[in-house]
Amino acid sequence: MKTLITGVSTRAIAESAVKSGHDVFTIDYFGDHDQKQIVENYSLLRDFNLPFKAENLIAVSSSFDFDSLVYISNFENFPELLDKAPQQVRILGNSTQTLRKVRDWKVLRDFMTTDNIPFPETLLCGEEMRAHNQKGWLLKPTNSGGGSRIKAWEGERLSHHQIIQRYVEGIPASISFLADGHKSLLIGLSAQLIGLNELGANGCTWCGNILPPPVTKDEYHQLIKMLKKYAASLTETFGLKGACGIDFIIARDHKGAVKPIILEVNPRYTASMELAEMAYGLNIYSLHIHAVNGTLPHFSLLSQDNSIYYAKGILFSQYDIKVKSTRGWMDKGIRDIPFEGDEIGAGQPVCTILTEGGSYKECESSLFSMAETIKHEVFDIIPIPAKGNML
Repeated sequence: MKTLITGVSTRAIAESAVKSGHDVFTIDYFGDHDQKQIVENYSLLRDFNLPFKAENLIAVSSSFDFDSLVYISNFENFPELLDKAPQQVRILGNSTQTLRKVRDWKVLRDFMTTDNIPFPETLLCGEEMRAHNQKGWLLKPTNSGGGSRIKAWEGERLSHHQIIQRYVEGIPASISFLADGHKSLLIGLSAQLIGLNELGANGCTWCGNILPPPVTKDEYHQLIKMLKKYAASLTETFGLKGACGIDFIIARDHKGAVKPIILEVNPRYTASMELAEMAYGLNIYSLHIHAVNGTLPHFSLLSQDNSIYYAKGILFSQYDIKVKSTRGWMDKGIRDIPFEGDEIGAGQPVCTILTEGGSYKECESSLFSMAETIKHEVFDIIPIPAKGNML
């Protein structure tokens, strides 16, 4: 059975699929050098000269023969496009009906309130007058992803494609889990890296994860206990299937105890799952397929050894550059590697860095050190002259 994996960037899940011997091909935006070495890949950017739009991925896929489809970011925001997949193609993931429910902010807010799951005050278009104070709110697009287009709310009216959500102080984090439509199983808890200048990011831009998060062993166990309950409730209510994720904040109550505040649900494979694969020897792609088909593995997150910390960082370019050489990058733990000669605009991702350490700080320092090496030595960048520059 030939399976198409499609989304913004498919390298990580494609690697997992190839390792487990599945017959897959990929269509995404970037089509980076290392991905094209390991799996059949077609890129909107390189092969079709098309801009990134989820509808372009679906349109291009119509030229290929495949029996099943695995989607990743950002198709959770466009279930109507998945409805356009050929009738004979099986969607290996959450149904479009499930996507419409769990990604509907009103439905999710009502569920969180009814189920007593901690959730920031969230206001939809037409409800902004309930925010008596303009400070302390974040303006978010309803089809959120990667932290893009999130900023402080300044009191403007909301469109039907925007919400505002109370800012919550704490550590941004994510939990990965598998679901079979009725039951769920946690497989990875990590801190999120947001807007870090060391990685060339800013604002609310997601730029990676570190597994596990910087909390004590007791706090880790307490978080797992609560998140297990929340994932189970979400799975049972929405019928979630396959590999899914939850973004949340590790906050603290008035006594200083950790308390997860749920932000949103990602009903598909998430980028942080690559770290669970590295840390625990899992094959996420196979587990995703088994979960969709109704089988969860025997696995306990609490019984795993977390003495080693694992990091995944996305390095962004801070100005327009042209790639000169990427020789040896694979051996240095670098993935999503551009081709020599690629031109990368300011604010765009350059590559992914994978590293590890004996503590959270050591792991973080190793990640930042590798980022500096890429920027100043390995990356060997050539700034692109501005238009009209005579030099």
